[in-house]
Amino acid sequence: MDMCGNVCEWVEDWYFDEYYKNAPIDNPPGPPGGQYRVVRGGGVGENKAGVRCASRHYAPPGAMQEHVGFRCAKTPTK
Repeated sequence: MDMCGNVCEWVEDWYFDEYYKNAPIDNPPGPPGGQYRVVRGGGVGENKAGVRCASRHYAPPGAMQEHVGFRCAKTPTK
């Protein structure tokens, strides 16, 4: 809910351009390491294609940008 249009969000996954070609279909965990972290969604200054939950970018860990934030999340219990 309310995932798009505010800021892009850091996620836990490392970025690897070719990862999804052979990744599991359901809940792929992402590669075990890498140089960049994944940033998802879109925020201020994005065009209509960029303001989507599925929008996927990358940035070096620790990079500070005014349009990138984070969301606290917890795995739901069954």
